[in-house]
Amino acid sequence: MGTEHTGAGTPPLQSGSYMFDSHAAYKRLHEGGYTKKQAEAQVSLWVDIINSNLATKTDILSLRTDMAGIEASLKTDILSLRTDMAGIEASLKTDILSLRNDMAGIEANLKTDMAQIESNLKTDIANNITRVEVSIEQLRKETKTDLKMMESRLIIRLGTLIVSGVGILAVLMKIL
Repeated sequence: MGTEHTGAGTPPLQSGSYMFDSHAAYKRLHEGGYTKKQAEAQVSLWVDIINSNLATKTDILSLRTDMAGIEASLKTDILSLRTDMAGIEASLKTDILSLRNDMAGIEANLKTDMAQIESNLKTDIANNITRVEVSIEQLRKETKTDLKMMESRLIIRLGTLIVSGVGILAVLMKIL
């Protein structure tokens, strides 16, 4: 860590790891034709630039330490994220399994309901067929009864007509 003086009023260079010979720079500028004030101003400017813009070994070590801390923090965060993701994945697998079980239960209930509906429909259809068959049979009986009654009436009318015709024939035969 060097501190150099340029001579008449030039601030010394205080740099952590850099050696800048401000006196030599002042001397070269002055010998190159710069006035004393110009050389001092130029060297002072360089010292300010070097002190404010160049990283020292201490700065670099500090930066490395900061980066190592950030890297460790990032590794911890990544590990935490992986753990969180594993937990979420396990939770999702559990949820998916639960949904599959729920769906299987719903499917079984639907099958049971559909079988019950099918059974009810078959029963209803069978009952309707039976009712229709009974109605048809009843209509047949009623029709037979009606036909027998009509047949009896016709026989009576025919008998009446025959008796009347025979009576008319008998009367006609006596007259003739």
